Amino acid sequence: MTSSDLIIKLSNRVFCQRVAFMAMKVAQQKAEASPEDLNAMAYAEHIFRGGENASLLALHVAAASQPVTTALEESVDAVRDEDIEAALLSIWGKRAAAFGATSMQVRKVQELVAEVTRSAETAQAAVTEARNLMPMNGGASKDGGKPKT
Repeated sequence: MTSSDLIIKLSNRVFCQRVAFMAMKVAQQKAEASPEDLNAMAYAEHIFRGGENASLLALHVAAASQPVTTALEESVDAVRDEDIEAALLSIWGKRAAAFGATSMQVRKVQELVAEVTRSAETAQAAVTEARNLMPMNGGASKDGGKPKT
């Protein structure tokens, strides 16, 4: 079977939804089994929220599992749920690590943006305070900008 023929079969909506359903099952198993694994937990949460692309996940399942690919040669209905689940379990670690690394980068960017925002607010407050302390600043001081005698 050519890759084009395989992709056509993997594009079957019902098959993609079966893969998504089995991904929910595996996500639940992984979340319960290893709550200390931050990558696995983050990826499980991603699955629970419907963040994974079922078509891409189905492609990865087929690419990682000879039993799935062999069954697909017959039909999408020939693929057993157990084979989909086994494939998901086998690729979970790599997908979770990739998702965790991306999530970590996003969190770091968010932290940096928050830090820059805090620094800018602190700098603005310092500038405002300095302007208020200047003896003559165009009438903005407490004494109306008059020279001290």
